[in-house]
Amino acid sequence: MKVLVVEDDRELNHTIAKYLTKEGFEVEQCFDTLCAKDKLEKSRFDLLLLDVKLPYEDGFSFLENNPAPPTIFITSLNSIEDITRGFNAGAIEYIKKPFYLKELKLRIESLFNKNPLEEVKIGEITYFPKKLMLKRDNTLFYLKPKEAQLLELLISSPNTIIPKEELLERLEVSEGALRAHVKNLRKLVGKTQIETIKGVGYRFVS
Repeated sequence: MKVLVVEDDRELNHTIAKYLTKEGFEVEQCFDTLCAKDKLEKSRFDLLLLDVKLPYEDGFSFLENNPAPPTIFITSLNSIEDITRGFNAGAIEYIKKPFYLKELKLRIESLFNKNPLEEVKIGEITYFPKKLMLKRDNTLFYLKPKEAQLLELLISSPNTIIPKEELLERLEVSEGALRAHVKNLRKLVGKTQIETIKGVGYRFVS
């Protein structure tokens, strides 16, 4: 598993990188968001470990504004407002400092072992549940956790209308957010793959 650690505390960054490397992970390091943006644009990572208080841009804004692999926040910010913003930004986990390195490893393993499926074929597209990624025309695309959850709900019942109210409840999002997630998915899987049943819900066409 390839991991990008973005943490401006150099000692902590090096400690995490050294530990994860010892545990068999492939690790690259950044100390600010400019470096992180550059590396994410040039390479593919399976996991992003992201601090919040970073030079140039805070971690919340960075994740909200940039495509990223599954992301775990590692931060000293521990208010419920911060935690909420972290998950709303698209994180799959939020770990409060200080933490044990063993705890970090266990959380990573737990998150990536939740879904036994390695890949799901959707026509000419392949979906990788563990990595929240889609592959189309030999190009990989990252999905936000809510987008991945929506896709899984739709493809679990192909050619079946799923009521809008059920999707809103399952995803815990607003109607506007649901429409935005559908729009983003259509860009990746094709506009005709996800049908809008006006006033009722959505259907994935297989």
